Amino acid sequence: MVKFIHYMILAFICFSNYPISFAHDSNNLYKKLYKLVLPRAKQGDIQSQFNLGKMYQQGLGISKDLQKAAKWYRLAAEQDHPEAQFNLGGMYYQGLNFSKNYQKAAKWYRLAAKQGHASAQYNLGYMYYKGEGVAKDYRKTAEWTRFAANQGHFRAQFFLAERYGKGQGVPKDHKEAAKWTLLSANQKFDIAQYSLGLLYATGKGVPKDLVKAYKWLNLASLQGYKPATNDRNRLAKKMTTLQVKKAERLSKQWKSKK
Repeated sequence: MVKFIHYMILAFICFSNYPISFAHDSNNLYKKLYKLVLPRAKQGDIQSQFNLGKMYQQGLGISKDLQKAAKWYRLAAEQDHPEAQFNLGGMYYQGLNFSKNYQKAAKWYRLAAKQGHASAQYNLGYMYYKGEGVAKDYRKTAEWTRFAANQGHFRAQFFLAERYGKGQGVPKDHKEAAKWTLLSANQKFDIAQYSLGLLYATGKGVPKDLVKAYKWLNLASLQGYKPATNDRNRLAKKMTTLQVKKAERLSKQWKSKK
């Protein structure tokens, strides 16, 4: 019965558009998956090509082989598979199998980004910020970052907040910076939580509120972010015992809802 279920899972993955990350099983299951995916990939099935590239990149059921991973990613990417385009761009960016090539990384990220791939949009925005493979352009940084942020990409949300805070590619606007920082912080991004705590402590973009400042610093601290721990402890010395207790209660309430 278990073997039958395994084959049903394999068939479901191979004959659908779901990526192989849904296959949570032993290495033997991936070996069976490989045997089913390979012929379909050779026939030009785009999802199978992508899955095969991922299997070679991660060594799932087969020996890790970045050259073959790149080959199958490219075949899928050339058929406009956004995740394959993103992964191929990442290989060029990180220098996996290839020499680092930011121009080619930007090319593949852009193709994926135009299809709405949030991480590709964020990465492309970052490359415009750094001037990697493209001319440095803060306006395009903000533009691509916003696309990703609007899809809920927590790093993009915080990166966009920083652009508003510094007026890079967008008008300087501390309220907008606080808005995007809050969205990122609510997704448990420790650096955003820390930054939001500092905004409440100084009243930049939000009304000054030491209780809320402590709450967000505490949440970041509980995730192990040491600068938040240090600033939370310093802030506590400026607060009453009741304020600290209220802030800790708010922290617990926030965590219980997430």
